[in-house]
Amino acid sequence: IDATSTAVNSSLADKRSQIDKLVRARRLLKRLEFLFELPRRLSAAASNKQYKEAVRYYAMTEEILKRYERVPSLGEIHKECSRIADK
Repeated sequence: IDATSTAVNSSLADKRSQIDKLVRARRLLKRLEFLFELPRRLSAAASNKQYKEAVRYYAMTEEILKRYERVPSLGEIHKECSRIADK
């Protein structure tokens, strides 16, 4: 029983590792998706006078966008969001 249990745990460890990598990749993709949708979200919130929501979105992403603004697409998102926030 011990040998079988060890073999099963070993086999499952590889699967767990693969699942963990996929979960981390999915989490990263969801975060990136949010950042790419941010200008649209900010504009929509401002247009609907949901300023609290717009400020919340901007505040929770400003640091990340500043940190990675050297990445062209994220730099553009940062500029666009700053323009929207300045309105």
